[in-house]
Amino acid sequence: MAHDGRRIAWTEVGAGETALLFLHGWCCDQSSWRHQMAAFADRFRCVSLDLAGHGRTSAIAPAETTLVAMASDVHLVREALGLVNVFLVGHSMGGPVAVEAARHNPDGVLGIVGVDTLTDARMYARRPEEEIATRLEPLEADLPGSIAGLVRMITLVDRNGAGVVDELTATMASVPPSVAIPSMRALLAWDIDERWPRAGVSVQAINSRALIPLIEELPRRERLTVRTMADVGHFPMLEDPDAFNAELSALLGELPWP
Repeated sequence: MAHDGRRIAWTEVGAGETALLFLHGWCCDQSSWRHQMAAFADRFRCVSLDLAGHGRTSAIAPAETTLVAMASDVHLVREALGLVNVFLVGHSMGGPVAVEAARHNPDGVLGIVGVDTLTDARMYARRPEEEIATRLEPLEADLPGSIAGLVRMITLVDRNGAGVVDELTATMASVPPSVAIPSMRALLAWDIDERWPRAGVSVQAINSRALIPLIEELPRRERLTVRTMADVGHFPMLEDPDAFNAELSALLGELPWP
């Protein structure tokens, strides 16, 4: 789809009155969700898209790169495909993008599913400008090397033997610095304490139990329920697709959510 001179790329499979709209994380793309698109297409319309500057979607100008701007693409895809009743499924950075999408266009959003997201103060509570600058320095100096180290640290298992670490490293390192660094800056500047009360929908998160010691846990907030998966890292939908799909299926069957 073209909009204002930009290309927005998505994939749609399946059919039904209810849609699952999958939002990937920082420096990833919609291929993160291929196992879920295949597994849930018999029950839902399943749509994945590339967020701004990722995959095959055109970038936003670096100075204009915000999570709100990314969420506007989500709304455009919903409109183009006529997605009336939808669950937003967001991994990592896709979690706050889903919150922004629900905040700005709440009609028909049945809920948000977060995937290893929204519980770490170091990522989802606004950081001081000095800290943001310091944390961006390694990315500015060596983006591919920084990404390779990060992926090795937070990816714990590969149940399918499909080379998840190598795949993620290659995908994430292919994102140009002009997209990766402003996107990370936008994430670190996002403030869950400010934005959460305005989201207005319930969120169920499926997070990694093994990575909890590495995070600075946020206080639990109203309308957020967190369940954890053992023996997976930051990418459970790729590391152990069958177990993750079982968790997601159970979660979607537990309506109405609190």
